[in-house]
Amino acid sequence: MKIRTGFVSNSSSSSFIVALPKQSSKFYLGMTELGEILFGEETEYVGTYDSPDYPRRFPVDVILTIVYRDLKQMRRENRKKSRGMVGFGRDTTPVQEVREKAMSGVLVDRCDSNRRPMGSPKREDFPKDDKGWESYAKAHNKWQKEKVNAFLKLHKDKDVFVFEYSDNGEGKIIASMEWGPLFSRVPHLRISKH
Repeated sequence: MKIRTGFVSNSSSSSFIVALPKQSSKFYLGMTELGEILFGEETEYVGTYDSPDYPRRFPVDVILTIVYRDLKQMRRENRKKSRGMVGFGRDTTPVQEVREKAMSGVLVDRCDSNRRPMGSPKREDFPKDDKGWESYAKAHNKWQKEKVNAFLKLHKDKDVFVFEYSDNGEGKIIASMEWGPLFSRVPHLRISKH
């Protein structure tokens, strides 16, 4: 768990660690395939951003275009990083980078009724003093690392990418993507940086 001190901006975003089918000579993950995987037959994306100023419905084609653009950009960047490296996925995000991004915020998927990640340490189980906060942060970080490593191990046969979306200044569609069910049909973890 990250504890911020000093200047803290009002910026917020979420990283999505997503496991997609591995590309091969027999399978290419193009825009059509990605659309089928993420949205099936849906033609409308219904976001959950909770603000009366933001629309909640967008055409799937618009959302898909953004996600596919981001996927192509990540593939290009990852290919540059992987040149000359052995045992490195050509297009996927490097495992160490996935781990770093996963620890840059708080794992929030599958929360309980208190909006606390399921199975995570509970703050109330630790003393209320500074040492208690430190112990809680250590326990939460350990728990989060274990969850991320288990996710990577479980999906080692897939291509893993880290998508990042924010509700600050990037437009109503991107805010809806951050808060909506964008990757609900594929294995993923959501890391909140709020």
